[in-house]
Amino acid sequence: MNPTDDIIAQRRKGAADGERREFSVDRAQAIAKMRQFALADPSFYLLELIQAAVANGGGYLNIDLFRLRRDSDDLKMWWSGRGFSEFELERLFDFLLMSEDEPGCADTILLARGVNAMLHFKPAKIVIASGDGTLDGSAQVVISRDGDIVVQEPPEPIGGVKIHGDGLYNSLLAPEPEQQLGDREVQLLREKVIAPGVQVMLNGHFISDWSSAYIEQRVWQSAYIAIEEDDLYGRLWEAPHGGRGEFDLMTYGVKVERVAREDAPFYALHGAVNFDRLNKTADHAKIVRDEVLEELWARLRPYAEALHADHDQITYNIRPLDGTLLSPPELVELIQTHERAVVVPPQVLRDGQAKAARRIGEALEAPVLLVSPDERPTLRALAGTSLELVEPRLDEQRDVDVFTGPVAGPPPRPWLVEPVSVESIPVTEFIEHMCDVHHLDDVDQHDKQARARLSRTLGSVGEVFMRVYTPAGDTEAGVLNKRWVKLLVCEREVYSARFPSPFAGHELFIELPPASPTLLDRKVATDAGQVSIAELVARTCVELARHRLEEANARALAALSRVELEPGSASSRMALHTLSRTAMLRVRGGVIEVSTFDEKRAPLLDMPLFETLGGEPAGRAVSARDLAALLRRSRGLLFGVRSSDPELPAGLEPEDVLVLDAEQEQLLVATLGADCYVRVDLAEEARNAPNARWVEQERRRHQRRATWRQCLQHSLCGRTEGFEPAQRLVIDTADGGRCSFADVVARFERGESVVMFDGRAVDSVPPAGEGVERGDAAELRMNPFLFYLLAEHLPLAGAFDYDLSHAEAEQNPRTPKDAFIDEEVIEDRRVSGVVGLPVDEVAEPAIAIVEAETGRVHRLREPSRELRLVGRLVVREAQLVESPGFLEELIVEHGESLLDRLARRLPRLERSEERERVTRALLEFAGQKIQLRASADGRFDWQVAHPLALRILDIPIFPGRRGAPVSGLRVIRHLCAQANSSGTTPDVDELLADQTPELLRRWIARYVDFERVYRAAPAKVGKDDAGLEFAGGEQLLEVLEYWLEELRPDRGEGEDMPRYELAWADVEYGWAEPPEPGWVHKLYRPHHGLLNREAPLVARAVEQPSAETIAWLLFVIYAGINKVLEPVTNEHELEFQRRVADALESGRLGVTSDGHVSTD
Repeated sequence: MNPTDDIIAQRRKGAADGERREFSVDRAQAIAKMRQFALADPSFYLLELIQAAVANGGGYLNIDLFRLRRDSDDLKMWWSGRGFSEFELERLFDFLLMSEDEPGCADTILLARGVNAMLHFKPAKIVIASGDGTLDGSAQVVISRDGDIVVQEPPEPIGGVKIHGDGLYNSLLAPEPEQQLGDREVQLLREKVIAPGVQVMLNGHFISDWSSAYIEQRVWQSAYIAIEEDDLYGRLWEAPHGGRGEFDLMTYGVKVERVAREDAPFYALHGAVNFDRLNKTADHAKIVRDEVLEELWARLRPYAEALHADHDQITYNIRPLDGTLLSPPELVELIQTHERAVVVPPQVLRDGQAKAARRIGEALEAPVLLVSPDERPTLRALAGTSLELVEPRLDEQRDVDVFTGPVAGPPPRPWLVEPVSVESIPVTEFIEHMCDVHHLDDVDQHDKQARARLSRTLGSVGEVFMRVYTPAGDTEAGVLNKRWVKLLVCEREVYSARFPSPFAGHELFIELPPASPTLLDRKVATDAGQVSIAELVARTCVELARHRLEEANARALAALSRVELEPGSASSRMALHTLSRTAMLRVRGGVIEVSTFDEKRAPLLDMPLFETLGGEPAGRAVSARDLAALLRRSRGLLFGVRSSDPELPAGLEPEDVLVLDAEQEQLLVATLGADCYVRVDLAEEARNAPNARWVEQERRRHQRRATWRQCLQHSLCGRTEGFEPAQRLVIDTADGGRCSFADVVARFERGESVVMFDGRAVDSVPPAGEGVERGDAAELRMNPFLFYLLAEHLPLAGAFDYDLSHAEAEQNPRTPKDAFIDEEVIEDRRVSGVVGLPVDEVAEPAIAIVEAETGRVHRLREPSRELRLVGRLVVREAQLVESPGFLEELIVEHGESLLDRLARRLPRLERSEERERVTRALLEFAGQKIQLRASADGRFDWQVAHPLALRILDIPIFPGRRGAPVSGLRVIRHLCAQANSSGTTPDVDELLADQTPELLRRWIARYVDFERVYRAAPAKVGKDDAGLEFAGGEQLLEVLEYWLEELRPDRGEGEDMPRYELAWADVEYGWAEPPEPGWVHKLYRPHHGLLNREAPLVARAVEQPSAETIAWLLFVIYAGINKVLEPVTNEHELEFQRRVADALESGRLGVTSDGHVSTD
């Protein structure tokens, strides 16, 4: 809770709680900005403090302003009043972020504004003390120049409020000629402060009363009228010379602006009026032209009319049914003490409709007001947003029935989750949104006034409120047939609807501002045809509430796991409805399992959804996972009944039969498909309704299942030519076509595999007509009955027979408890899901692409094969499947990010099987990026163009013969060097340890295979090319690495540093900063360096190798090592230089004519 919440709670004193306020701006910055820009003139802080005193109930206010020294002023202020608590003073500046509308907080807000403005003058300090005259009831704070507040013990009891501003820099207004300091402040206050209930003194000058403020206007010589209401006071008088009306408008006794009016009844009148609820502009220099100002004019209207008419009767032409005229205070009290009022024209008394009006008023617990058309704008202004005005059409029985009908409360408890409120929207914005979304003006070519008609129906005042409820109790109507959208006016239902929705089980209550039910029933032309305004409003609200419906749905589904569900309850049906949209059937280990493509919905798979006809105990609960077991036992069929005591066929046990109602049956078929569902009591039901559509559908399905069995038998026996149905294209294939039973069996006879894709079940189709394409029988779409029919005779497999989520892995006893060693979560506006490295290696990895709308599954192989990853992505736009380029790029991006993370984690992996699995995946990816090349003269070189592959190959993975592990790059360079020097088949025995795992040796044999070398076209060689030249320069790297390791003095002193490795910089590396021109050697990672081929020293070492150039390169490289690696010191570098010099002098340092290292 933020500080202002505490303050509001303590200051409301019983006022109704509003919504919690959240501040998105930085508090200190906001306060500083308010200090800089709040007031048109910073000296007006005095006016803010005076308003604070008036709001605080001050009866006497004394102000002393004086200058003690140059440019330094003091303010001393005291008033009698209620005062402020220590809590309020300590948190004073928190009130700056609040509105004066907060009940009971206006005085503290005004005090905070005045003090904050005082800080503009950089005072040494500001002391505020407040109390009730006793020491225990007194409080005091000191505010620094920077606005820090410190609470102090008051030195003595305080009565009232004291403010002392010490050292205000140049705060006094510069005096006019023949004036003294402070005179202009007296002049300002006399012009602005008009608080007849408060005596204001400034430097001994009396400031505030009516006569002093308006004596020059001869108020007392003109006819005037006094206004004395609880929240409104002032005077109106006739203008001495007629003309337009001018009115000084005040808040808390301080004049803000003079406003002119030329319309009746305000012409030729002047006035001074205080109305504290008026809103001021940001600089407090003017009054905001808003509904509060309109309310003020409405309240002044009867006073102005009485002044013009020169009579004492000050009333509105607004009266209750008994005909009594209401005075301004009486009407204001009526408005403030009621939530709504029923407004009817005066002629209802003549038309005999008063009884109906009275009934509506009694039902709504609202007064009935007779209001003439010319007074309705006045009443609307007075009502503002605090009083609803109900204007029923008494000549329409529909209006009378609704407004006198029962209150439509929320659904009865228990609720699965607490209601979720949708952000309210002003009715005017709602109308604009509704017209724009449904293109009303474009559709209605004959009447372009759609917005005007909607405004007449819904009005222009008030807001549209929406709330989402989630009942948990049983429901007779179920979740599909329930009218879940309810439109309310004055808590009475005027419309309800059953729109298609993915959020079954929720109810959306919409509360409109008072509107006529008759007008809501009228039609309007939309792009979907003629619909009632009520339906249009409801559909618009459903879309506006979608994000809250999703939130409520997520919360409700999460809550289902914490409550005990009964099959058939509303909560159970909600789970079933969700699964009907998100469940997918999967082929795993030769059987069908029920899963879900939304991992968050996985707990729903274990919840009780149905009940069996029998079992132990009777009526056993059945979950979605149990359905898979029933399918296995019945070889692809599920049996259901509607009645509780049916006759079962022989051999069918009651525990294998589901008892369903119409809605459960519909949701079951939507989840598992109609082909696998059998109505056991069909014959009994058919006798009662022989012509029912569902009876005929069930008969057709039964006949198709029998035909399929015959088709398979004929195809297996090779007798398809004489049996035409076996040739029909009735099986849906994954590519969108269809195939026949003969096509499927033929593939098996040829030794070719057939797989069935995951997804929602597709039902069998009639024989193919024109336009149906023959599909690939190798990949079939999901159909449980077809799967078990084929699997009984043929080895049918699943397209994704591995875990695609951790939830699946946890439920699968045949696989590890985790699906992935590591994974990447993909969240995009159009795509969501997970790709990961499976714990167990997958022979044919692929990514399952699921269409969210249809549940259809596709297989994306290419990026998965390259990355060795599996996963599942849910796409919300079908065109992404048709053009998968975006998906492939997304998978590669996230997949490479995952592999990069695994590469960094590899050295820290402790479990041998996990380390081996990650190593295999990384090397498989990197191996595909290696390109071996051969020049025209037969010399070998290599290239790795992919940065991630290069980083993987740079990891010391391979056990080295000298004890330290070596990298894949080292292995490649070693083998290339061997191939170039000996001409024989290279091997790694000289480099790798004998115990190198077979996995690594197989990888080398597969990816560093000189039989698959890219060979360049032959090039001409001239005489200038003769001489010693390293093949690709690789031998130079070997020479330098050897002598660095041989001569380094930092070895053997306890430093645990690996062997230093070198690579050429022409391979792509990502530089943080581009190196300087002509550079020779750079460290790009600890213990790994790059050489620049273009550097003259390096080029000379390649073209004309000598011991001297090798020595210079060693000096440069070790200097770089000393500069970057902390364990290496300057002493080490001096010793290294000495050792190189000794090796050079003794002749040990050098290379042989064939480019090998010389150690003689």
